[in-house]
Amino acid sequence: MAAHVERARHEVSGELRLGISLCGNVDLESGDAILVPNLGWRNPPFGKLVSRRFQLPVRVATDARQAALAEAVWVPGVNERNFAWATVGAGYGGYLFLNGRLYGGAHGFAGNFGHNTYDAGRSRILSTLAQAGIISARAVFEAIELGDAAAAAIVDQAIRLICINLGAVVNLLDIKLIARGGGVTKAAPWLVERINQAIRAYLMTDEAQRALRVWRESTVYAALWAATRRNYTICCGGTRWCAAWRRNGTA
Repeated sequence: MAAHVERARHEVSGELRLGISLCGNVDLESGDAILVPNLGWRNPPFGKLVSRRFQLPVRVATDARQAALAEAVWVPGVNERNFAWATVGAGYGGYLFLNGRLYGGAHGFAGNFGHNTYDAGRSRILSTLAQAGIISARAVFEAIELGDAAAAAIVDQAIRLICINLGAVVNLLDIKLIARGGGVTKAAPWLVERINQAIRAYLMTDEAQRALRVWRESTVYAALWAATRRNYTICCGGTRWCAAWRRNGTA
């Protein structure tokens, strides 16, 4: 982060602002990292600490929220007022875009799909599977390509659980689009199409089966929301950095 900030200070005229997206629950107003499971964080004043370190205004948000916003604003093919953005990577989660707006719920934490139980009477959650590495290891996908039956069974089970989970989201909200991102999706591009096919078995209506689209996310500029009309922003999303900075919120 420091290298990008220093480069911007030397090469950009005008006010600098820093936009950061984290994999976890973030308080949009304070920038506090309420819960970032993969880093073991609970309630550190992350935004204030970064702002103090670089002496810059900082805005912090959940990475899934920013990815959903980027999908809605910068992807011409979306054209949906209601959709979900979902990811499998450091964890399993997502965010909702409903009635033409981001939907965060009462605390801004809506979209934690991985924390829903999937087996009645048991506390088994999808996020536990993702964090345990069951479907996050690239080696599993490489083994499938080599014909490994055990690896194929692992991914088949993961796809079934994801489809049960996201099928419930579709049935509850009557959405027509799910955009998928995350490291696992990037590691196995064919995964999205398999989910797109398999999820039909868990949809309630014929209309949902016909209309639903599941596709790969179309943009990585998850932190661009921090840009304003008169400010330059250096963007960070998860562990991916945008080395370029943008003016007026456009490329």
